[in-house]
Amino acid sequence: MRRNVASQVIGAQMVSATDGSAFTGSVTCSVTINGGTQATGTVGSGACTHEGNGYHTYAPSQAETNGQLVAFTFTGSGAIPVTVQVFTTGYDYGSANLPANVTQFGGSNGTFASGRPEVNTTHAAGTAWGSGAITAAALASDAITAAKVASDVGTEIATAVWASGTRTLSALDEDNTTLDLDATIRTAVGMSSANLDTQLSTIDGNVDSILADTGTDGVVVATNNDKTGYAIGTGGISASAYAAGAVDAAALAADAGTEIASAVLTAAESTPIEANVKEINDTALTGDGSNTPWGPA
Repeated sequence: MRRNVASQVIGAQMVSATDGSAFTGSVTCSVTINGGTQATGTVGSGACTHEGNGYHTYAPSQAETNGQLVAFTFTGSGAIPVTVQVFTTGYDYGSANLPANVTQFGGSNGTFASGRPEVNTTHAAGTAWGSGAITAAALASDAITAAKVASDVGTEIATAVWASGTRTLSALDEDNTTLDLDATIRTAVGMSSANLDTQLSTIDGNVDSILADTGTDGVVVATNNDKTGYAIGTGGISASAYAAGAVDAAALAADAGTEIASAVLTAAESTPIEANVKEINDTALTGDGSNTPWGPA
């Protein structure tokens, strides 16, 4: 029976005091709470209901169940009295969740806050934790995966790596670092020699050879003030960009001379050429330059 809860039922089997047969007469129930004064039931003056074959029930009030030990005494004229004692409980046995008031763990009194135990965990899966924190020893290998790391953690790590890289690069000095700068530079420019000075010396020698082969060794280009005001025309060098007499015989290639001669001959074949001829094969010619026939002098 639940303590201090209404709508409950208690019952007893009644027998005749004369012959021990089932007692079916009127039965009254009296209630005694926690060893106190016995009193007739308050519900229907303690009247019980005969359920059949001498079994009688009583429905106590809520107040009549408010005790740790409640005794229900059933009596009837000509029946043997029967007392049923009940130790009440604070919860319903038929409920899915049973309330529990835990005060100890492992035989030791616990510490609680707002009904919740304050847990002091010292081990995880058999591994001891550090004092007040989870240490590296408590983490399994590869326990922290990408899915376990929040995006802001990745951002913070990236920022720290970049800041560290910036500090390292800005303070980079071959005399104060383990980084082989010679090898790094050689790799970047495709050099294979282990001595950068040798490679640079070779480049310098190759440049000297090129200058000697092209005849430009020692040539110094002066300031081109004499070229001020010249411009290259759109699509090519315009006529205004050439100085008078700039294209001489030395500047004219042989194929250019052939092309000019061919053009002159082609023009002569289609268009008369006016000429004042005075000699043919070193022989002087006569004529007055008008309509007078000419001939040998």
